[in-house]
Amino acid sequence: MSKTPPPDYKAIEKQLFLEFKANVLLELKNRDKYLLKRIRTYCENFGEDPLKVEQKIRNDPMFAACFAKNPKGTGFHEAEAGKWLNNTLGRKVTTLPKSGDGSLYLTLKGKVTPTKGTNTSKSLDFMWEKNGTTFYAMHKYTEQSGGAQGNQMNEMKGLLRRFENATDPNIVLIVIVDGPFYTPARMAELQSLIRTTPPQSYAVHIEDVPCIVAKY
Repeated sequence: MSKTPPPDYKAIEKQLFLEFKANVLLELKNRDKYLLKRIRTYCENFGEDPLKVEQKIRNDPMFAACFAKNPKGTGFHEAEAGKWLNNTLGRKVTTLPKSGDGSLYLTLKGKVTPTKGTNTSKSLDFMWEKNGTTFYAMHKYTEQSGGAQGNQMNEMKGLLRRFENATDPNIVLIVIVDGPFYTPARMAELQSLIRTTPPQSYAVHIEDVPCIVAKY
């Protein structure tokens, strides 16, 4: 386990809520299209006049906070994980794009490919190298139980199952899961799918990644 504390996602989320709240008036002044969309949706749902809603946003900070962006939809968990890995591993960790040029996927045969297809995995999140070994990682932060949360775990299980067919001994797959959803029982379920011989795969919390990389 790394001596560097893992990202405090909840504290970061709280700070982002405050920052986004403070930005609402500026977004309104600049006619930010996403804020205007939130206002329009509110007015459609409750039969309110957009001009009156905008005026109340200007006059009532508590009301304005209701129209702030939600940090949960900004991908900050992955961004913070990428920064932590980059700083802690002491090497360049590339955050891969979600789609398009530079994105990478896993095929049913466990091969890493830049081509998205009907049978490829969701895009991988991170990539780095050490001593001739290329590490690929996917990261999920999941808070509570539920349908969507279960789907996230199933994505990780599917990724590990694909990697069971991998043949390149110079690659490693790390499934990184954080958040209270990943109880010891769920971690054990994920870890039952890992490969223990090259090419190896792992299912761990982010603070355990440096110990894995140190072995290569």
